[in-house]
Amino acid sequence: MAKSHGSYWDLGSKIAVAFVFTAWSLDSHLFIKVEQRAESASVELFAFAEDDTALGPFGLVHVIKSAVIAEMKSNTAAADYGLVFSSHPAMTIDNQGLVCLWLQAVSQNGPDSPVYETIIQVHGVAGSLSAKRQFNQAL
Repeated sequence: MAKSHGSYWDLGSKIAVAFVFTAWSLDSHLFIKVEQRAESASVELFAFAEDDTALGPFGLVHVIKSAVIAEMKSNTAAADYGLVFSSHPAMTIDNQGLVCLWLQAVSQNGPDSPVYETIIQVHGVAGSLSAKRQFNQAL
């Protein structure tokens, strides 16, 4: 977590500035963290080798956002949308790198999207991580 880009304990005027939720793969080799703020969201993936060497953070928000905006077929610019991630149902990540999460794209200048169940396939190869959208389904 020391490499993560969040700032967790700055409560300012005692209002939570971020909601953080996480998930581990069952074999504890993959870890995903979502940090939701009023003005932004981040999704970071970390991979851990057998010797506990860490790889990451690998940002997933761009992969997710482009897939959701394309699915919406909206005339509103992608930059006008922000992502809101749901903590219920909880996101999951399995030992093969399938990430399942629920989210909505919201904008002040266009229609909000429906809530999407999104599945991302994450691959680790030669010390690097990559991700590809597998599935989007409006709920």
